[in-house]
Amino acid sequence: MGDEEELLQPGRPPLPRRMRLVVLLLAVLAIAVVVAVRVWPRSTHPSAAVPPRPTSVPSAVSPSTPETTRTPPLWPTAPEACGGIAELPIVSSTAAKERTGIKVLLGGAGLRTVDFDSGHAAPLPRSPLRPGEFVDDLISASQTYAATGGCASRQPRVLRIGADGRASVLVPSLPSNETVLADGPHAWGVTYPDEQHPNGLLIPLDAGKRVRLPPGFWPNAITDGVVVGTVQSTPGHSSVLLVDATTGHVRANLGNGSDPAAGHGLVLWTEGCDFVGDKPQPCTAHRRSVTGGSTTSDRLPRPAATGIVSRDGRQVALTLEHADPDPRYQPVIPLPNDIAVLQLDTGVLEIVPGIESPAKMSPGLAFSADGRWLVIALDAGSKTRLLAWRPGLAHPYESTSIAGKGLGMAPIAVLPSRRNG
Repeated sequence: MGDEEELLQPGRPPLPRRMRLVVLLLAVLAIAVVVAVRVWPRSTHPSAAVPPRPTSVPSAVSPSTPETTRTPPLWPTAPEACGGIAELPIVSSTAAKERTGIKVLLGGAGLRTVDFDSGHAAPLPRSPLRPGEFVDDLISASQTYAATGGCASRQPRVLRIGADGRASVLVPSLPSNETVLADGPHAWGVTYPDEQHPNGLLIPLDAGKRVRLPPGFWPNAITDGVVVGTVQSTPGHSSVLLVDATTGHVRANLGNGSDPAAGHGLVLWTEGCDFVGDKPQPCTAHRRSVTGGSTTSDRLPRPAATGIVSRDGRQVALTLEHADPDPRYQPVIPLPNDIAVLQLDTGVLEIVPGIESPAKMSPGLAFSADGRWLVIALDAGSKTRLLAWRPGLAHPYESTSIAGKGLGMAPIAVLPSRRNG
């Protein structure tokens, strides 16, 4: 047979020979295209038509970077005059934008008068201070007195600053366990009770007889002939007593309280200023006249220590436990203090903004003669910072710093108004 027979499948017509060749070629071409696509080299980058999203600035810094995990620095310190280390105050202040008229007497490394507005400081003429002697305290009533001390075994002395601004030695040697209190033109030395002598003594420094104080009584201040202080009532608690300065007899027991202060016929004290664990608790400030009358009380948000009374008897300056540790520094124990003013006629408590005073430092506090300004002196190691504040200021005003190392305190007294002109 010359031609091969074509096999026929039931129900399907046979394809011509040429058509079968075309189908075969198309199948081979399709297989070749699939193979080429699979083996063709590809780019590893995403398409340029869809660029990657940029990273935002906050997410570009990992939470574990040194900027977010570093330990805050220690609270700043500076050497003290006698070789100790003092924690420094943290202050946010501004230059004075108005005239204050404030002139003060500043203790510490010397006795200097300072004009707050000009920043000019001048030592008292012919100051009797000896080398290495410091002014530990300034006690100001109608007369100003200075108690001195030193770094080593320097015997304390008492100086009197006259109306002409000159200082003279009133007591050439003061026992180390004795302090000075003043009321009007008079001053007393006070000895405190101990195991051998449970009765302290009130000793006039100008003239008069010694007065034996009640057993265990610790005097804090004298005003209008009344000694204000405390006596232990029960373990861990004390009572506030008013004692006659001429007889030593108790005039009144004001009940539980601590940190009493007095001035211009007014006595103030705190009650319940305690801690539960490490948490400070709200407490109460009481006040009344030393001659009698009702007691007025104001609630305080945190433990406080009363300080000074304005001349008009309408304000008291005090220190108040800071609410929280300063996040800029490693926490210090105890917490630093705020400085506050309690308006006695309204009960409003105002925190002086921008000042954190270390708990171990005693800020110098004084009201101007007209009560408008609170003047604040802060020991800053190699200098004393002088500030003034009144209600309404967002930051205290600061004058020129006064050079001279201190001892953790900055005694200050506002000069009488006749010298403030």
